[in-house]
Amino acid sequence: MIARTIIETEYTWEQIEEILAAGKARETFGEDGQITVQVEGIGTALLNILDYDKDKTADSDMRTMTLQFAELLFDEMPFDEKGSNKWEESSIRRHINSTAFKEKFEEGFRRLLVPVLKENEDREATLDTFFLLSVEEMKAEEKKYQRFRSERDCVKVNPEHETEWHWTRSASRGVSCNAWCVYSSGVVSGHDAIFALRCAPACVIGAQAIK
Repeated sequence: MIARTIIETEYTWEQIEEILAAGKARETFGEDGQITVQVEGIGTALLNILDYDKDKTADSDMRTMTLQFAELLFDEMPFDEKGSNKWEESSIRRHINSTAFKEKFEEGFRRLLVPVLKENEDREATLDTFFLLSVEEMKAEEKKYQRFRSERDCVKVNPEHETEWHWTRSASRGVSCNAWCVYSSGVVSGHDAIFALRCAPACVIGAQAIK
């Protein structure tokens, strides 16, 4: 089993699962921890730990850790090929929740992935294994993940280490063809959903709590 590094300490996926199950993930990995994972076509990818036990799972006894890619490693693509800003119907959602996308990740990581219920403002909630963050999850005081403390925390860089725009899953209200994206400065604004931008997918890994 390939080891990965979290705060300069190597763990197997089995050890991470045990730590999650014991409810010791926050004290072990810290508020701003990072984790590496092997991804086909990319190699070693770095994920930021966004928060713990924050997302809604079907099992209330599940102990979870929310992760997001630290950089924009995936190719540019439209939010939706037909220009719609509805996350639940979007082509980008279909892509990152497809079997082909999930199978890019090493087996130990895939085994810990937990589908979560995501709120989408006034639209229907969705059950997602991989998802893009909403504006509220980055910006709204009562809803945001603990890792986001300023606009700088929303900024992402591409493989050339240049800051670049990236999609959120939020819709621009009043304009059905616009979705929100994060600019290279960290500011959030609308952009045509049919245009191609990069994205930083997020996901949740978890384990059944030890009672």
